[in-house]
Amino acid sequence: MQAFNLNLNDHDYSVVVMVENRGFPDDQSLVKFPQVSIAWNVFKSYHVIQDGTGSTTRSRNPIIDPYTTHKFNALQSLPSHEIISNMLHEIPISFPLDRLRWKPSRFVNATEPLNSVDDTINNIRRVIDEMVSAGQRKKLDVIVTVDKQIKISQQQYDAMVARREVEHTLEGFRSVLSREGLLQQPHEEARDQATSSVDALRWRWARRHWNEIRSRAAGLLNNININVNLILEEVWMLMKY
Repeated sequence: MQAFNLNLNDHDYSVVVMVENRGFPDDQSLVKFPQVSIAWNVFKSYHVIQDGTGSTTRSRNPIIDPYTTHKFNALQSLPSHEIISNMLHEIPISFPLDRLRWKPSRFVNATEPLNSVDDTINNIRRVIDEMVSAGQRKKLDVIVTVDKQIKISQQQYDAMVARREVEHTLEGFRSVLSREGLLQQPHEEARDQATSSVDALRWRWARRHWNEIRSRAAGLLNNININVNLILEEVWMLMKY
């Protein structure tokens, strides 16, 4: 089942970049050094806008889209501008690298504007160089976070939470159907072959559970003006025999 897609207007966003030491131990026995491994963590996050201010609020945890993670292991030198640029080209990033901002640390809320992707790459190189030099390290593992932070309204936030709750429920229901062998064959054939009392009971239970899910999902989603029929269409087809 595909993830539900909210048609959000994401014009109000910034792409925040941060570099962190992953905390792995150094290796002073290395002959060729420094060895630098870089992991990239790329995702979107959704933050509620405070009424009338335009800034985001910490009263609700941001909603995080699934991560895209890539790792480049054991470079035999400090990464050059070209190397980091090539990494960025290899990573499938689903959003443009514009409106870039630099975050010095996860413990610092303030971010600084970046002029371009080249400016971002220079900052990444600078921080990695400082980490190696300050600790006189021969081995370093870092993670670069690229987070498209999108500002949304409270209503949009509630809609996303509700949809994800329904999605989780439907995924669980689909897993149960698969585990019970009810997705192994076409529905007409499955119904014709459900001759034993066990098969009949399993299908009856599945139908009843499905109706409960539809009712619960309809109440949840209709309260925030979402078309429940579009949300439930795929699993509804599974049970329509």
